[in-house]
Amino acid sequence: MRKAQQDYWRKRFEKLKAENQILREKLAILKKETRDLERVIRNNSKLFHSIPAGILLVQQGIIVDINRGALEHLGYSPEEVIGRSFLDFVHPEWKKDMKDLHNKRISGKRVPSQYETDLVTKDGERIPCEARVKRIRFNGRRAFLVNVTLLEKRKKRERDLIQSKKKEALMTMASGLNRKLSHDLKGMRENIGLVKGALHSENGDLVKGLENIEAASSEIINTTRVLERIANRTRDPSDDVLLDLRKVVKKAISLTNPIFKDLAERRKQKINLKTYLRSVSPIKGDPEEIRDLAINLILNAVEAMPHGGDLYLTTEENAGYAHIYIQDSGVGIPAPIKDRIWDPFFSTKGKDGLGLGLSLSHAIVKRHKGEMEVATQKDHGTTFTIRLPIAKKDQRARPRSGIRKIKNAQILMIGDEDMVSELLSQVFVSRGHKVVMVSSGSEGLQKLRKKKFDLVVADSTATDMGRAALVQKIRKMKRELSFVLMTEQVGGKKSGAPKRSAFDLIITKPLDVDNVVRQVEDLLRHKGGG
Repeated sequence: MRKAQQDYWRKRFEKLKAENQILREKLAILKKETRDLERVIRNNSKLFHSIPAGILLVQQGIIVDINRGALEHLGYSPEEVIGRSFLDFVHPEWKKDMKDLHNKRISGKRVPSQYETDLVTKDGERIPCEARVKRIRFNGRRAFLVNVTLLEKRKKRERDLIQSKKKEALMTMASGLNRKLSHDLKGMRENIGLVKGALHSENGDLVKGLENIEAASSEIINTTRVLERIANRTRDPSDDVLLDLRKVVKKAISLTNPIFKDLAERRKQKINLKTYLRSVSPIKGDPEEIRDLAINLILNAVEAMPHGGDLYLTTEENAGYAHIYIQDSGVGIPAPIKDRIWDPFFSTKGKDGLGLGLSLSHAIVKRHKGEMEVATQKDHGTTFTIRLPIAKKDQRARPRSGIRKIKNAQILMIGDEDMVSELLSQVFVSRGHKVVMVSSGSEGLQKLRKKKFDLVVADSTATDMGRAALVQKIRKMKRELSFVLMTEQVGGKKSGAPKRSAFDLIITKPLDVDNVVRQVEDLLRHKGGG
C-alpha cells in the first residue's frame, strides 16, 4: 500500500515537472516575443517621430498621439497636447468649418481628404497649414491620422513666382509704352513748334493753348523716361563710381526739405525729420540713381503722414552691406495691397499720384544688386530697409576669426510692437535667433513661466508695471537670464534714468542696429546662450 502511494506521488511529481518545463519554454518564447514586440513598438515610435511632417492621431475629436514634427510646429510638449480636442489648436476663424467637416466625415458623408486651415501655436502665432486626413482603426475603434504640412514657405514661393511674372509683364509693358510714346511725342512737339511759328501774336489764346499742350507733352516725356529707367534691368558698369552713401543721402535730404516743409505748412501738420547718418564703407554705383532712390522714399514717407509725425532716416553698415532705414510714424500699408506697392502706376493717392516712385526705387536697388524690404503695421507706420553691397575693393567688414557664432538664441521682447521693436526683431530672426514679442510686462512673465529664454529685451516706455518691479520679478524667477533695457535716454541727471547695475546691457534709441546686434551676441556668448 505504501509502495503504491510512493509510485503515485512520484508519477505526479514527474508530470508536474514536465508541465513546469513546458511552461518555462512557453514563458521563454513569450518573453522573446515581448522583446521583439517592444523593439517593433520602439522602432515604429521612432519612425513616427522621425517623419518630417506633423502627424496627429485623433479619436472622437481628441488627440491621442502626436509626433515630434507636429509638436515643433505648435511649440507644445506632448503632455500639453495629448488628451485635448484637436479644435483647441485651430484658429477661431476656422473652427466652425473644421467642426462641420469632422461631423460630416464621421457620419459617412463624402468630404475632402485634403484641405487648408490655420492652426495656432503656443505663442499665439497663426500658421497656415495643409491637412490630409486618413481614416484608420486604432484599438478596435475608428480614428483619423491627420498629416499637417506648413504652407508658409510654399505660399511665399507662390507669391514670389506670381510677383516675378507680374513684374516681367509690367517691365515689358513699360518698355513698349516708352518706345511708342517717345516716338509719337517727338512728332507732336515738332508739329506744335511749327504751328506756333505760323500763328500771329493776336492769336494769344491759341498760342497759350498750344503751350499748355507742350507742357503736358513734357510731363509725358518725363514719365516715359521714368518708365525707361524702370524697364532697364542693367546699367553700364562704366557709369559706376565709388560713392559715399552718407553724402548722397544728405544731398537727397537737402533737395526734399523744401518740398515736405511746404507740404507740412499747407497741411498745418509738423513733420519731425530725425537723421542718424553713420559712416559706411564706399559702395559702387550711380550716385544720381541712389539719390533719386532716397528722394522717392523720403517723399513717400511724408505722404504717408497726413497728420504729421516723426520721420527717421538712418544709414549704417552691417555684414558687408550698406543699410538705409527710412521709418515713418504714418498710417501704415494695408495688408491687401502690400504686395502691389512695387507695381508701376499703382497708387493709393488717386489722381494725385502717378504710382511710379516705389517702382523706380525697387528697380534702382535691383540694378545695384541690392535688396529692398518693407515692414508695416496699421496706424504704427512703415519702415523701408535698403541693403546695398559694399564695394569689394574697399570692403572693410571682415569676420573676426576665433569668435564663436551665436545662433538659435531664444529672445523675449517686451514692449509696444512699434516699428523699432519690429525692426530689431527682424534683424535677430535674420541672424538665426527665435523671437517672441509681447506687449506688456505681465504677459512677458507668463511666457517666462512656460518657456525657457536666453535673453529678455524690455522697452522702458512700454510696460504695464514699473521698471524696477519688472526687473525684480524677472530676476527672482530667472536669476541667470540676460536682461537688456531699450530706452530713449540713459544716464544724465534725470531721476528716471535706469541703474546700469540692474541690467546686463542698456541700448538707446535710435538704435545703431549693427552695434546692438554685436553687443547682444557678445552678451549671449559670454553667458553661454544660443
